[in-house]
Parts: sequence; C-alpha cells; structure tokens
Amino acid sequence: MTGVDKKTTAVLRIPAGDKRELSRQGLYRILLFFALLILPLQSLIAIIIIVYVSHKGWQEKNGEFPKKDWQLGFLLVLTFSLIISTILAERKQEAILGVIHLLPLFWVFLGIRNLIDDCQHLWYIIVPFVVNSPLIAIIGIGEIVFHWKTPLLFYKIFGWRLTGEGTPLGRAASVFPYANSLALYLVISCIFTLALLLNNWDKKRIIAPDTIFLITAVILNLYCLVLTQSRNGWILFFIATIAFSIYRGWKIINHLTILTIVLTMWASFGPSYGQEIVRKIVPDFLWLRFSDQLYPNRPLEELRISQWKYCLELIKSRPLLGWGLRNFSVLYEEKTGHYLGHPHNFFLMMTAETGIITTIMLLLVSGLVIMGGIVCLLQGRRKKRETDIFLFSLLTAFLCSSIYNLFDVSVFDVRLNIIVWIILAAIAGVAQNTPFYHPIRLLKGVKWQK
Repeated sequence: MTGVDKKTTAVLRIPAGDKRELSRQGLYRILLFFALLILPLQSLIAIIIIVYVSHKGWQEKNGEFPKKDWQLGFLLVLTFSLIISTILAERKQEAILGVIHLLPLFWVFLGIRNLIDDCQHLWYIIVPFVVNSPLIAIIGIGEIVFHWKTPLLFYKIFGWRLTGEGTPLGRAASVFPYANSLALYLVISCIFTLALLLNNWDKKRIIAPDTIFLITAVILNLYCLVLTQSRNGWILFFIATIAFSIYRGWKIINHLTILTIVLTMWASFGPSYGQEIVRKIVPDFLWLRFSDQLYPNRPLEELRISQWKYCLELIKSRPLLGWGLRNFSVLYEEKTGHYLGHPHNFFLMMTAETGIITTIMLLLVSGLVIMGGIVCLLQGRRKKRETDIFLFSLLTAFLCSSIYNLFDVSVFDVRLNIIVWIILAAIAGVAQNTPFYHPIRLLKGVKWQK
C-alpha cells in the first residue's frame, strides 16, 4: 500500500492499488467481490458472474497451463478418475448429475487463483462476507424470534424462503435450506470479521465507524449462530477462537476458550460427580444440545455412526473407483428404507462414491495448496506484512470448512461449495511463489528461489 497512510486507511475500502490502476484484473476482482456479496441472497446472478470472472482469469495465463501448472495436471487426472467412476457407477444418472455439479468448480478454482495473487487482493474475498453476514444473521434471527415468513413468489425469485419456524423446526436457517449450512457460513464470516477487526486494532483504529460495524457484525453473527443450534458450528467457532489466540499470542483468551470447552464437555458428557454444579454454570442450550438431550430417541438410521458404518461397507465392496457420485442416498434407502441426503462425512462419502484413488488425489491437491499457504504465511510473519492476517483468516476458514465436513457435508449447498473452492483458489493464488506451489521441483531437490 505504497503512498497510503496505513493508520487512516479503512479496511472496508477498496485497496489503494486497485483504485489507482483499474486494470482488467482489478475490474474482474470487483466483479468477484459483487458476486460473493450477493451469492447467499441471489445465487443465480452470482454464479453467472463467477463463471464469467473465472473464464477471464483462465485467459490470463495465455495457454501456459499445460506446461507449467502442476495443479491443472492433478485436476485433469482427478477429472479422468471421476469420469471412469461415473461410467462404472451403480446409478449412472445420479453419478452424471454429481460430475456435472463438481467439474465446473475445478475450472472456477483454476480461474480465480489467477486474479487473487497477492495478500492485498484477499480483501475482495473477505469483505463481502463481512458486509452481507449481518443481514443474513438478522434474517435468521427474525425467522426464529419473530417468525418471519416469505411467500412462494419470493422463493421463485430468490431461490430461498423463510418458514417462520426454521429448518429443522426451531433452528435458524435464514437464506439457507438447513441450519448447519447457515452455521458454517456464519463461522466463516466471523473469522473474516475478526481478521478485519485485528487489522484495525493494529492500525490503532479502535474507535472508528468501520470498527463499530465490525463489532456489531460479530455480535449479530454469534447470536444467530446460537439460534442455529448447530453443534458443528459452535465447535468450529471455538476452534477459530483458539487459532486466532495462538496466532496473536493471546494466552489468556486461549486458556479461557479451552476452559469453556472443558466445562461444556463436562456438563454434557462428564461424570455425575460435580456435573450438576457445572450445568449451573454452562448455559442450558449448550450442554443440552451437545448431549443430544434436545432431540432424543432418534431413529437408528439417522445416527451418524450408522451412516458411517454403511459407508465403510461400500468402500470395502468397491475400494478403487467407488459406487458413483450421489449414489449413497439411493443405496442407503434401499438398505434401510430411510432416505438421507448424505452420510454426514464428506471424506467417507467421497471414498465410497468415487473410490480411494480419487479421494487421495483431491486431498493431495488441497493439501499442497494449504502447505504452500502456510509457508507463505510464515514468510510474511518474518517480514511483518500487515496483510498476513487476511491469509491467516483464509487458512483458518478452510480448516474449519474441512472439520465441518468430518461431521457434515457442505457440497450439496452450491453456495457453500463455491465459497470453499474460491477460498482454496485464493490461497493457491497467494501461495504461488512458495516451494509447495511447485512440489515436483521440491521433490527433485531443485533449489527454490523467490
């Protein structure tokens, strides 16, 4: 941010570099910003813009992909594996639908990472969540507290609706079809908002309009997160809090967060000795939800352990190429007579449906990108770059999304699926100058130079 007073630059303004030089890439980044801003509310228009921006980002390489891009090579092999899995699928029609929804996201990843190639550009990824999340939180609060409803016409125009009672009943879902999906979005938004707050804190912008807005956004997001009654979402927020406290060296906050987790677990699952006392300290909604006493006597088929066991059976039957995308629901219903959209574990689902080879390839691509992002972050910490908090927030958001998918599946909400791939693409773009961006060279022992 050369030539700009760092102490007076508001974090909610367009980065100075892009204001001075509105290049083609700068314009595409602004379009990406707008698409992410409206994505939860009007997904169709947002997706069209993202497809256009990804296409333009793809063109920026001018045909260099086949020669120099290891990520393209991995994704091409992954695509070939998915096609073979689809050809051999138990239910080919379902598998074809799954491939049609997944493969375009590889292209989005390859295009977006060319536009976000500097930590300063992460502003275009982070700020849209910060700006729209208070509105989404207010809608969720209104749905539960004030029983807001929307007419059928509203659903036809925007693609989402309010039931007045939440989905499932009594749990805030806002613009999303399910409470857990909203919880993941709110956690990601909280992570990005905290990053901007810390950026303001470092610039001594403690009392400023944008700081007040950020604090308000965090409060609204947390209140709505409570109303989702999502155990997964609550755990992710605790993890994010610990991550930020470690990153900033805040030992007191770290200890308090861990103490809160210990007390909550004790109140939920701990021994009877002292449990009643702890339950008077921990809010009822926490330990009742974690201990599953709010929703007792659920059918055995709805329990995650039952779904995971069946996934393992499918993996043993077809370990290499799987049963085909979107086949779990059909097969599980045939076996149990109970329909489930997914087995509440993305990694088990992918292994069962696409096989071990495809899942390993997917994990390898994302893992190398994240390793490159971590190396880039460590380099920035040594140079004391002020924008490193943005990269850290993206890494934390992707970590939380990955943990979320250990107990749920986000890919069936197209908005969350796009968001996760864009976050990964942004990390890949920023990390392109690190050793792990060129893993083949690293393995061959070629000395890396910046």
